[in-house]
Amino acid sequence: MIRSLLRPGLLLALSVVLLNCSKKEETPDAATRVQGTWKLAGLNATPAIRVRTGSFTGSFSDLFPLVKVAYPCISDVTLTMAANTTQLNTPQGCTFTDFEAQQQLGVSFNGTYSITGNKLELISSNSKVSTFDLTTSGNQMTWAYDNRFVDPDAPTDATKAINSRVTITFEKVP
Repeated sequence: MIRSLLRPGLLLALSVVLLNCSKKEETPDAATRVQGTWKLAGLNATPAIRVRTGSFTGSFSDLFPLVKVAYPCISDVTLTMAANTTQLNTPQGCTFTDFEAQQQLGVSFNGTYSITGNKLELISSNSKVSTFDLTTSGNQMTWAYDNRFVDPDAPTDATKAINSRVTITFEKVP
């Protein structure tokens, strides 16, 4: 009788020990998740910003089509993030360089970076620091930051500045 009670108790204890010793799958930290090669997949502004350039006039939230018109090769540009360095890789003949990124997006992609919590800090080769809210999920990474845009149709200088939240979306290159 004691032997028949002891066996299930021993099996239960053994299964608890085995379950607690099983290898847990660890989630990589943000610094590890961002490493790799990425392509620009989206550029959005909230609230929408006023644009008046070429064939585009009006308010836009999705800015990526505008960038694609100006730089048709943008879909072929990649960003490589290594252990703590970043490098913008532009195909031959493409005019979207790191200088253009600074002018158009206010971001220099070439330099070093650090991550603290959900904050990504890029330090450009000329020591300019840009800070972003960083999120990663699967093969997608987003950088969000606040930027001031100029409304080309504002009636006075006092109303020309528009604060908008910009989100840059990247997709990991397999």
